[in-house]
Amino acid sequence: MKISESLNITFHRTVRVPDGRQPSALPPSLGQIQVYKVKDYSKNCPKNWESDGYFFSLHDTEAMWMSFSASHPVALLVGAGGINALTGEKLGTKLAKENYLVTPPQPWLDGWKDKDGTVYQFVATPYKKGKGISVAEQLIGKESKTGAIGIAVFDPKDVRSLVPKSTPFEGWSDNITSDDFNWTKPAGAYGVYKSAELISCSLGSATKGMSASRSHTMSFDEMGVGKGGKIIQKVYSDPHGLDVWKPKPSSTTAFYLVNAVVFKEITGIDTPNPVGYQDYFGHWYGMKDQSESDLPGSGKFTGLKSAVFQNDEIKVGAKSAK
Repeated sequence: MKISESLNITFHRTVRVPDGRQPSALPPSLGQIQVYKVKDYSKNCPKNWESDGYFFSLHDTEAMWMSFSASHPVALLVGAGGINALTGEKLGTKLAKENYLVTPPQPWLDGWKDKDGTVYQFVATPYKKGKGISVAEQLIGKESKTGAIGIAVFDPKDVRSLVPKSTPFEGWSDNITSDDFNWTKPAGAYGVYKSAELISCSLGSATKGMSASRSHTMSFDEMGVGKGGKIIQKVYSDPHGLDVWKPKPSSTTAFYLVNAVVFKEITGIDTPNPVGYQDYFGHWYGMKDQSESDLPGSGKFTGLKSAVFQNDEIKVGAKSAK
């Protein structure tokens, strides 16, 4: 979807990678996530949601990642719950050294940036008004007023002066079988499952049928973005420099998350069925970007509790070893 004159963003639903010490290769897209305008369902949405914001649904078992497509290079601040996904600091609307990404060359973002060339996957978790286990709630507590994803877009001062840097090549290998794949081994030891076919997702019905009499009195909680398993992913350094960007964003957008049950309460629309990593037999990906520089990331995410899905509910995982 287009969130500024220069940028399109797409959210993808995907499998949760295992929560452990060894990082995973890049997970697949199991379908683009349909995004809806808050103002189109204002009678059924929480009052605190911004009317010009958007919302989408995830199953409790799912994770998501976002991809970017820009007509010219742009700088992005990305976070959730008011926390910058690259630094662990408060998100804000001001660019500073290493608190933003640039697309191109950055094609996507899968999670919270760690210090070691990996990210902690963006996973759905209940938001409990500052008392939950989303990344933001653990870092700033009640100062986190929502679980929403926030994105601010900054255009260059002079677009004609910028030469876009190309995105590194994406690839995979298919010389292994699913029987050979062991989640306890480093992701770099493998490419993908041998089968090139994705598990089909049932898309369900997409029929709007909500009554106009529904009101703000509906009681439900939005979702937040928690800390999932590790994924091998770089966030490339700005190839142009901080000074080329305008001081104020051209757009700021909030994306609220709800689970599939609440989403149907709001819209009357079903959410595609989830697929767990145990049931996925398609490709896992990697980037040929060894020569590319990587932003330093933050140690603030390292010790946070993870959001683990077990026995049909989200539970608190153990703190990661520093």
